[in-house]
Amino acid sequence: MDKKLLAFLIAFPIVSILLTVSIIKTKKVTQTSMNFPDTNQYKKIADSFINYADMINYGETGHPKSKISADKLIHYPGDKDSELINPIITFFRQQGSPFVIIADKGFINQGATRLFLKGRVMIMRKSSPYNQFLEVKSPELIIWPDKEYAETEKPIQIKTDNSLINSIGMEAYFDTEHYIFMHKVKGHYNAIKHNEKGSR
Repeated sequence: MDKKLLAFLIAFPIVSILLTVSIIKTKKVTQTSMNFPDTNQYKKIADSFINYADMINYGETGHPKSKISADKLIHYPGDKDSELINPIITFFRQQGSPFVIIADKGFINQGATRLFLKGRVMIMRKSSPYNQFLEVKSPELIIWPDKEYAETEKPIQIKTDNSLINSIGMEAYFDTEHYIFMHKVKGHYNAIKHNEKGSR
């Protein structure tokens, strides 16, 4: 991680540090116990910002595990989180295409362990010999980058090469590529037809 960016994140108020510690110690924090921050609710003036911010998390092998990017990272006095403009979160895979998550805006905590994403949130994965195409849309999403986990209580739509699923609420485990749909689940599946050898 860039030293200037790291220093920026560490410079948050003590309460932010306590928040980060509580999140790490909690086995699982569900969205029902958390609220999305307000965007500069009182029209405060930013006390610091970084243009074109990049935060890279490396795995034990020294290869990038995940990356958080944004056109701008802004912190306002007294806020626990920093605001992200046009955030992009990437989870790299040893095989297959990476998971790429984009949104109009987001909020990141002091330790970069939790992100709130809002406004045209989309999870995308291009098809490859190791995985099929995936596209997930939702108005809100909470991501835990270290756990490669995301959740939402909002409506979601997930598309693959041969299926379409709508649900209210979702849990996504990117490391195992496992998804749990919560309520009012409706799906449509089309079997992929493979041509027999010699057929036209």
